[in-house]
Amino acid sequence: AAPFEITSTTAGTYTLVIRPAAGAIGSGGFAIRVVDRRLATDADRAVQQARTLAVGASRLEDAGKLDDARVQLERALALGESAQGPNSPFVMVLVFDLAANALDRPDNTRADLLLQRALTVLDATVGPDDPFDAVVRSRLAILYSRLGQRPKADAYARQANQVFEQTLGTK
Repeated sequence: AAPFEITSTTAGTYTLVIRPAAGAIGSGGFAIRVVDRRLATDADRAVQQARTLAVGASRLEDAGKLDDARVQLERALALGESAQGPNSPFVMVLVFDLAANALDRPDNTRADLLLQRALTVLDATVGPDDPFDAVVRSRLAILYSRLGQRPKADAYARQANQVFEQTLGTK
């Protein structure tokens, strides 16, 4: 179960619509539980704005506008860091998204810096056996393969595959 927060910009009654993600296979189960209702803080609003920017960046990437997406992701990251600090799980997702954008542009140096940042924080917070940590390692494997650094690429790929197999199984 993944917690999710929603921050409104104005007071009022809202409707929450849930539908399958694009490409979802089969139906899934979910539960909604309201844990807390309170006035939003400046940090809450900053995180909500960062989420909105990240969604917009994803749409820009889908449209092939990678540089415009990068600008939005950088703004989202700055907001996330100011609201939650540099090492929060939310910020690590933004760092990863910015790294993926750098891989796609391609800006290999920036991708490496961002992926190494994410890996350092994830290793210290969730550990190397976490699936998100493994996804970061798999992206590093792609990057180092692209750069012709096979031994580094192979090491990251092996580490990532080990976690994927433990998490998902081998079949």
